[in-house]
Amino acid sequence: MNTFLVCLVCLFLVVEGAGSLVSGIEDGPSTAYPEQWFDQKLDHFNVVDSRYWKQRYYVVDKFYKPGGPVFLFIGQQAALTTTVFTRNGAWIEYAKTFHAIGFAVEHRFYGKSHPTPDLSVNSLQYLTVEQAQEDLATFIVETNKERNFKNPKWIIFGGSYAGLMTTWFQYKFPHLVTGAVADSAPVLSPVFITEYHVTVGEDLRTESGCYEAVSGIFDEIRASLKTDAGVKKLQSLFR
Repeated sequence: MNTFLVCLVCLFLVVEGAGSLVSGIEDGPSTAYPEQWFDQKLDHFNVVDSRYWKQRYYVVDKFYKPGGPVFLFIGQQAALTTTVFTRNGAWIEYAKTFHAIGFAVEHRFYGKSHPTPDLSVNSLQYLTVEQAQEDLATFIVETNKERNFKNPKWIIFGGSYAGLMTTWFQYKFPHLVTGAVADSAPVLSPVFITEYHVTVGEDLRTESGCYEAVSGIFDEIRASLKTDAGVKKLQSLFR
């Protein structure tokens, strides 16, 4: 059972992007964009859980003029470095054009944003799109208060997975954002894309035995779905 779950987590890492959980390539300290930290709840959906962690973010305010829009760059499934958010997309140019203040927020569990001390299965239950969306909503609400923004126009930016996050966020929190820019976000893609699966398969083959291990897991799932006992096993594993 442990091997089963570990293989699924490994598959998640391969499918979900170039970065690795909690780690990632970091560039050196930046004097122009110093690291800043925001206190986030570990579990936004549990009112009795009072645990918090520190989420890394950066501020780009050199173009800002009072009354300008507020930009939010959503970190992907990798470490959020100054190189990433200054060279990724046109949001910096837009900030310059529209005199916006920009915030770049690192995704929970990536880079230096460590919600838990380890990557156990129990810890990874807090790595969900829903929790990440609540992180962003909390950040916007608290930033409005801290900086005394009056009727701010927040525009969120993201690419690929983070692009999907922008569209989902605007749908779920239309009262918090004015617009969303989704770069290379597969919002209309079907569930099963042959080309995507082929690419994932090529990535899995870069590690000896990885493709075979994941393939075996899917064979086990297919076999389990054919029996009542197997279905109960899957229900127990995935709750």
